[in-house]
Amino acid sequence: MLSSPTLPSREEINAQIRAFLSVRQARMLTMEESREYDHLVVEWFAAEQGSRR
Repeated sequence: MLSSPTLPSREEINAQIRAFLSVRQARMLTMEESREYDHLVVEWFAAEQGSRR
């Protein structure tokens, strides 16, 4: 039997976002980095919505 993967919490995703941005300080994000950042924000928002149910 396969178990469903555990989704990261808002706190874990927030930590990923902070780490992602901290290594890119003082410069603009590349197009690829911007997409990756957007993906993290969408994940964070989805986790937030899921925790309100």
